[in-house]
Amino acid sequence: MGIDKPKQYLPKDATLVFRGKNFEVWQWEQEMYDGTKKIFEKVKKRNAVSVIAIVEDKIIIQEQEQPHRDMFISLP
Repeated sequence: MGIDKPKQYLPKDATLVFRGKNFEVWQWEQEMYDGTKKIFEKVKKRNAVSVIAIVEDKIIIQEQEQPHRDMFISLP
């Protein structure tokens, strides 16, 4: 009854490093823009909540760019 391997935005070589009752942690090595390599992680949860931050009647959103994905807009 585990959580399925995330299909979105997860490299094929990602490895499951932790499985709990409520979340999983996946890791993979990612080459940085300067040629060095770093370990990246993705956490997958069964249930989640997004916070809509408002400052002076304006909703705060952010633009993100990930090495394995084009730029996208998300909530903080």
